[in-house]
Amino acid sequence: MEASHEAEKGRFARILHDDLSQKLTALLIELSLLETAFAPNTKEASKMADLSGMVSSISQSVRGLTNELRLKILDEFGLFPALKHETQRLSKESKVRLVLLPQSVELDLAPELGAELFKVFQNIASKMIVRHGATEIQVLTSGTARSCLLRVSENGKGQRGKKLFESGSVELLDLHERARRFGGTIELAQVRGQGTIVTIKVKPKKR
Repeated sequence: MEASHEAEKGRFARILHDDLSQKLTALLIELSLLETAFAPNTKEASKMADLSGMVSSISQSVRGLTNELRLKILDEFGLFPALKHETQRLSKESKVRLVLLPQSVELDLAPELGAELFKVFQNIASKMIVRHGATEIQVLTSGTARSCLLRVSENGKGQRGKKLFESGSVELLDLHERARRFGGTIELAQVRGQGTIVTIKVKPKKR
């Protein structure tokens, strides 16, 4: 059921990107051309500029929905490039420094498993940014023939003493259940002076 759900989300994401986004882009180009037909600073030119702004805003919303449903780069290139893209995006949007460590490696995983790991990463990173107010988050991927690891850690500069997930909370139970579904485990540790470290371990299932 989970695999079917992910496949359906991927299908909708492709429809949004390949059909609706392209049509909105074409409409934006046509509006820009029409805008030049009116004299500057006229009522008509102002109206066309407003319409172009509305279409541009809708286009941005569609791109956001596409990324939320299924990051395109994850489908086409795998988990490592998707993590790199997401750390750069979150760094820009949140002003928190997210670093994909240089020793990280690409994990040879089935697409469904890669998608699950990516969603878990997004969940954890957002909690570290919003709840802990971390100033730096480090991400590491490593793997062998027997196991793969995704580790997310924050520098402990945020809300000291406050847990990332409260024991027995619905959020924590959901995280463990999600890991169980893809045959993995999640470990949370709070290291004094180093903040919270979350480690996700899975057995690789090759494509």
